[in-house]
Amino acid sequence: MTEGGEQVAKKNSWLVPVLIGAGVLVMILIVLSSIAVSGFRAYLSRAKQAEALTYTRQLATAVIACSTEGLPPTTTPVPPTPPLGKYVSVASDWDQPAFKCNPSPLQLPQYFSYQWLRTSDNAGQVVAKADLNHDGAADCEVRVDVTCEPTGCSAAAPVVLCP
Repeated sequence: MTEGGEQVAKKNSWLVPVLIGAGVLVMILIVLSSIAVSGFRAYLSRAKQAEALTYTRQLATAVIACSTEGLPPTTTPVPPTPPLGKYVSVASDWDQPAFKCNPSPLQLPQYFSYQWLRTSDNAGQVVAKADLNHDGAADCEVRVDVTCEPTGCSAAAPVVLCP
């Protein structure tokens, strides 16, 4: 009976290394997929931030162009709260003095809520806020400061406050 058992053991001796190899392969695939998912999420976040970087600069430039008689008053955000997904604005959303200076209001789906905040007679900020993780609270903010001197107004580089 020992001889028969040894033959079965010899026939199946290849099975253990194959199972170990398959287990190792599965673990490697799990690690690689988690890295890929993490990288893809970071890519999506940076792509959405690019919208805010572009549009806050554009709004700051437009406010400066219209500041011949002083900076416009603070606006209400468009949309009023950071969207939980994409928001498609309509022309009437942008019907506010600071936004009227912009020759091309944002009419594409947007992930950020945009607002002009006048902080003093000669300063203000264009602020973009987003809820990129969809938890109901703003978790990403992009700001562009605008300051006016007697010689003219200028916009600072955008400040990104995102995880």
